[in-house]
Amino acid sequence: MIPLVPPEPFLSRLTRQGVAFDDRGRGPALVTVHGDPGTDHRLFRPFLDPLAEDRQLVFFDLPGHGQSRPAEDYGLPAMAGVIDDVRTTLGIGAIALLGSSYGGFLTLTYVLAHPDAVSALVLVGTSASHGFREESLQVAARRGTPTMLASLHRLWDGSLTSDAEFQRAWQDILPLYFHQLPKTEIDALAHRCSYTLETRQRILPTLQHYDLRARLSEIAVPALVVVGRHDWITSVRQAEDLVAGLKRGELVIFEESGHYPFIEERNRFLAVVRDWLAQHVRGEAS
Repeated sequence: MIPLVPPEPFLSRLTRQGVAFDDRGRGPALVTVHGDPGTDHRLFRPFLDPLAEDRQLVFFDLPGHGQSRPAEDYGLPAMAGVIDDVRTTLGIGAIALLGSSYGGFLTLTYVLAHPDAVSALVLVGTSASHGFREESLQVAARRGTPTMLASLHRLWDGSLTSDAEFQRAWQDILPLYFHQLPKTEIDALAHRCSYTLETRQRILPTLQHYDLRARLSEIAVPALVVVGRHDWITSVRQAEDLVAGLKRGELVIFEESGHYPFIEERNRFLAVVRDWLAQHVRGEAS
């Protein structure tokens, strides 16, 4: 069962740029990059924690999210650049990156700007361009209730006026993100995160310019692309297109998951990622 009470803040340190982060475990570094603009890293936890058994597992809140300071620039290159702030603050060389959803957009942006700083990519429920948006709206229209669709519209149209309204709207649509997780557990997840509406409203316009499809072939590192069969927002087709553009992409579909396979099929997700990283990323303990 997912705890109904939000976890205590985990992040105990700040980078030079005011990004809240922390790490656990020893071994080759795996830096996680969360999605869901305006929330924080806590949907990753405790689901990814076991990866620290044989890796240095790093969590952080993006600027303007959770415990991190606001940013001056919320454009994709600037937001992706904070990955390098985390990496250099920890004194790590090449890192593996696990990016989920919007965090995958940033992960791809980062590796193109810093190819020598990345050893491997794990891309979860993400896309190479803003083209995911049109397809996701079509899926939502088929699957969503009137309440979900109204809240989804407000999450994107700028009409929300407070962090509390943001949280309520997010809780309304969160069932769309799952295939079969019980509603009580989905509600528990919604209460785990913080909500910062201003950050979300500054990020959403930047997504209109996101399109890396023509540059995917420049990415030379191995990449594991993970997607849930029932993902409403970044579909299997988006994942297939992403893999097709990458030089060394490998696709794994989770048949019983929506947007968060690390929650709905946690044990398989951990096994797949752990085994894949063991094959592709080796290094000394940090």
